[in-house]
Amino acid sequence: MKQHEIMPQEGLIISRVLAHRNYALYAALQEEVTPMLTDLHYIKEVQEVVNSMFPDLDARDKQIYFASCVYYFYCPASFVGTKVQKLPIGIRDEAAKVLGYTNPENINALRTIGEVYMKNPTKRARIEQVKEYFKKYSVRDMDWELNLV
Repeated sequence: MKQHEIMPQEGLIISRVLAHRNYALYAALQEEVTPMLTDLHYIKEVQEVVNSMFPDLDARDKQIYFASCVYYFYCPASFVGTKVQKLPIGIRDEAAKVLGYTNPENINALRTIGEVYMKNPTKRARIEQVKEYFKKYSVRDMDWELNLV
């Protein structure tokens, strides 16, 4: 049986109904799919924050946390499921440059390992710590609301 494809207008209606009926669930889903950051210049800072928050981690772990944070902040829907959403153009290249890689595919490999980190409560908590730091730069309306409270 073919799964029903939701048209853009249907998606908007579903979104509005969900927001009206269960705002907490709506907000949680929005966070899962809405990028928090869009400006490339924060990518280097993500690496610096990961390195300073977790100095005891080995270099490979820091790279995995960095890649996970970049994907989570710039393209959170990429962790929802396989091929749900791709990282916007330029972000992977910038992340590779920050780590000194000439091939941006290395970032994809780190992100794949990062999927496992996102499912581990302890490792996910570290990623959330970094996220808290970057909320001050967030382009999401809901994060601005959180900052005002």
